[in-house]
Amino acid sequence: QHRNVLADVQARLGDYPGAIASYERAIADFAAMGRGDTSEARVMENNLGVVQMNAGLLARAARTLEHSRATTQGSFGEAGINPITDTNLAGVWVELGRADEATKLLEGALAFAERVHNDRLVGFIAVKTAAAWCAAGDAEQCAARLAQGRAALIKILPPGHSAFGTVAMTEARLSLLRGDDAQASRQLQQAIALYDAATERNPMGFVARGLRARLEQRLGHSAQATELSDRAVRDARTFAGKLPFSEWLGSALLTRATVLSMQGNRDAARAAARESLAQLNASIGDVSPASREAVRLLARL
Repeated sequence: QHRNVLADVQARLGDYPGAIASYERAIADFAAMGRGDTSEARVMENNLGVVQMNAGLLARAARTLEHSRATTQGSFGEAGINPITDTNLAGVWVELGRADEATKLLEGALAFAERVHNDRLVGFIAVKTAAAWCAAGDAEQCAARLAQGRAALIKILPPGHSAFGTVAMTEARLSLLRGDDAQASRQLQQAIALYDAATERNPMGFVARGLRARLEQRLGHSAQATELSDRAVRDARTFAGKLPFSEWLGSALLTRATVLSMQGNRDAARAAARESLAQLNASIGDVSPASREAVRLLARL
């Protein structure tokens, strides 16, 4: 148990390599004691997956969370499904380009949260479900789940909570899906402000800045786009710390490369795209939507 506590502290301090190593050793210790199939081991495995996800090691997070989910089902049957693990796994699947699978998993987790009347679970899962529906291209379902999640979170959280940053960013994705760039820009501004004001750094802040940078460049605001994309890269590098690779850094670099390309700076765009692709291939895999986008951008450059 002491390794589990240590891993939690390391994760909170941003020492992701240390936290991952501590969780892996704790899980191995449980297995050596014959307790590898217990609920405590599954919780630790979920925690490891969350740390890997937060660090931007999404391919590893998917494998960890998929194993946790499969062994929970094998040991306990359908009653043993953990909606939190399912929600975490679905969030990773969206980034891996598996939005259709993610929506099915999230709808099941949301149904569980509704059955047990847990507003907190309903709020967080519904907002994540909305993001998955947006990624799948279904604006109607995205809007419905977003309204449900927002209503549940308003009941239990103060207005400045960073969760409302995620609400605002999902609202922006919905606006982009509907073709309303001006509304999306305002919503992304709100999301960035909420993430910046939060006590703990959230990698979604880099994502929001990157999304807004692309949008502002598309609207012809080059100086603003450059400032936003450069800040996203700086913050993502700091956040990654000792990690050699992170999806957050790869995606931020991809945004920089895209902005530079749109501005006609091909050499700088090519360098950023190459670094982005190396980061993305190592952290999320070469078949992810982001990695494929980086490949297409390099081909054009």
